[in-house]
Amino acid sequence: MKENEIETDKEIEILVVEKQAAPVPEHTYNGEDWISDIKIRGETVLAAAYDGTLTLWDAGEQEVLFQIVCGRDATKADPLKCCTFLQEKEDVLYFVAGGLDSDLSVWKWDKNRLSKPKPMYSLR
Repeated sequence: MKENEIETDKEIEILVVEKQAAPVPEHTYNGEDWISDIKIRGETVLAAAYDGTLTLWDAGEQEVLFQIVCGRDATKADPLKCCTFLQEKEDVLYFVAGGLDSDLSVWKWDKNRLSKPKPMYSLR
């Protein structure tokens, strides 16, 4: 507009951002249902899902360490909405999951790939 001597009331500054390539995932995990929450500690991923399952996934090894159904009735668990790591002591991992049924369940896992997590508390 300046080069052609066209009058303007305001000048507009245009910022040009160059296109970048889409990120390429290094590790992937496909859940059975929609994932509602994830928490990450190192290469360990805790994922809560709408089918009521809580999954611990080792991203480095690309392996599911365990998958449990949280809820009072394991045959028809309510959707989970949140999860988090609580504490890690030597060979024990503590974590919690919360669902639409207003329950929080606290779990303990012995960090042995052959063992299943054990429920400690159910809080309503």
